[in-house]
Amino acid sequence: MALVTVGKSASYKDAASLAKEAIASGRAKAVFEEYKLLSNIKTAKIVKPKEPKANQQSDNAASGSRETILQKIARKTCEDLETRKKTTPLSEIQEKIAKRTPPVDFAKRIRRAGKMAVLAEIKRASPSKGNIQLDVNTR
Repeated sequence: MALVTVGKSASYKDAASLAKEAIASGRAKAVFEEYKLLSNIKTAKIVKPKEPKANQQSDNAASGSRETILQKIARKTCEDLETRKKTTPLSEIQEKIAKRTPPVDFAKRIRRAGKMAVLAEIKRASPSKGNIQLDVNTR
């Protein structure tokens, strides 16, 4: 569906062929492995926005511009993380981790014989646009 939507193929049949070729050639796995590396929470490094010195205005304030959406998201995420560190005991985090369902073997799921595989994202809300449709049924 995504290949048709973005104009990479003219039909769902062509899109399915392209997807099969990508899987068979290993290109899909390579892209997926790169995605895993980029999105792995254990290796992700959160960079806090630099705080301006007491006698110095921030670059945005000095130029008269407002905080960008990315700066706002980064600042808010850092604030939320600091709050969570202070209010959530380590034992509670470990308990939640132990109760999580194991991750899905993505490659195994795609290779299942006789099954159509669809990978999609349902966006309920966006940091920049707010709520889109919170009650959407994904099943």
